[in-house]
Amino acid sequence: MNFDWSVRLLACQFQITTDCDRLAAWLTPMFQHAAQDYPVSRHHRVEVHQEDGRYRIQEDGAARAFEPTPEAAGYAVCARVHQLALAALPEFTKVHAGCATWQGRRLLAVGPAHSGKTTLMTRLLFEGFSVHGDELVLLNGGEAVPFPRRFGLRPRTLALIPQLAGFAPPGHVVLDPSQLGFDWRITPAPVDAVFFLEPNHRGRTELRPCPQHLMAQRVMSQSTPPDTGRRGWLNDVCAILNGAGCYILRLGDLDTAVAAVKDGLRATHTVAA
Repeated sequence: MNFDWSVRLLACQFQITTDCDRLAAWLTPMFQHAAQDYPVSRHHRVEVHQEDGRYRIQEDGAARAFEPTPEAAGYAVCARVHQLALAALPEFTKVHAGCATWQGRRLLAVGPAHSGKTTLMTRLLFEGFSVHGDELVLLNGGEAVPFPRRFGLRPRTLALIPQLAGFAPPGHVVLDPSQLGFDWRITPAPVDAVFFLEPNHRGRTELRPCPQHLMAQRVMSQSTPPDTGRRGWLNDVCAILNGAGCYILRLGDLDTAVAAVKDGLRATHTVAA
C-alpha cells in the first residue's frame, strides 16, 4: 500500500510517497498546512521504499540514501525537503525570527535559540494576532517571507500557555496552527516593528526602544547570508528596519509580553501616521 502527500514549501511543490505504514504514521503529523501566497517554480518527487530491511530514499527518480529505520528515513526526508525549499530561494537572507501580524502591522521577533520565539509566537495566536512562523524568516527587497514549518513546542512552553491545556500531550509537541482553528497564511510583506528578544525568565517583560543601527547589528548576529554569496546582504536587513520600530524585548511573563508587543506596534503606527 502506498501513502502519498502533496506538500508546498514556498517556491517548491513536493510529491512524497512511501510504501511503509510506520513511516507514513511518522511523517503525517510533520507536514504543515499553511496557505502560501508565493509562486511555485520547482517541483520535486521524493519516494521511500522498504528494501532488504532498509529504507531507500529516491529524489526525482535518482537514488539518494539508505536509512536503517522508518524514523531515520522520516528525519532525512523532512531535512531534505526543507533544504530543497531554501535552495530554491538562494538570493534571500535568512533570519532566526518569528513573524506575526496584528491589526495590519507586521512584526519580527528576532533572537537566538531558547530566547522565547516559539513561546511568544504561540501565545500570540490566542491574542488576536495572525502568526506566520516561529523560527525562520527570509528577507529580500524590503519584504519578509516567513518560512512555513510547524512549531516545535517544548514542555516548558506548554506549561506557560494554559490555552493549550487538554490539546497537547506532555512532552515535545509539533504544532500546526491550523489544528487549533487559526488561519495560517504565508505572504511576503514589509515589517512595521522588530523586537529583539532577551530572556528574562520568571521576571516581568520589559520593552525599550533600540537605535536602528544597533538593531541592525543584533539582527545580523542572527542572520545567514544568501546562498548566492551576494555581497551587501546587510542591505536586506537595513531595508526591513527602514521605517520600522526597533525594540529590545526582555521576555518575562507572557501577559506583559503581549501588552508590550501591542504597545510597540501602536507606537510605530502613531509615528508613521
